[in-house]
Amino acid sequence: MSNKTLDADGTPFSLRQAIDALTSEPGLHHIRLRLDLPIDKPKLFLEGFRLPARPWSLGKLPHAIVIANAPRRDRAGIAAFLTTLYGMTPAEADIAMRLYDGKSRGEIAAERSVTAETLRGQIKSLYAKAAVDNEAALMRLLAAIMS
Repeated sequence: MSNKTLDADGTPFSLRQAIDALTSEPGLHHIRLRLDLPIDKPKLFLEGFRLPARPWSLGKLPHAIVIANAPRRDRAGIAAFLTTLYGMTPAEADIAMRLYDGKSRGEIAAERSVTAETLRGQIKSLYAKAAVDNEAALMRLLAAIMS
């Protein structure tokens, strides 16, 4: 970010793609994305909303609003981010955060009152959704979100 312009790679898409998705038809009604800024700058999390169409606007009113926020560090905020950005279920997002907290699979299964096999299936599913192959890769991904 320099001279009041923003130039960064976005996940899961660029800022331009996000704005196009909010303002084109059929488009999206809500987006969340992370912008990766230079190493010395913190990541920027953006949330966008399509505004309702007004028949009398003559195309001149805003079509969408994009809000930049510091990432919410509470469990609900991170779970919502994982659910929206990676398509995880709330259970998968919860498991991912528990793994990040350093809990063992046995502890997680007991706390969630599920069998080890059910937990294994949920972990396999969240790996696929996050496009990672193992727990170490998941930890790197979550560290970028939670840092």
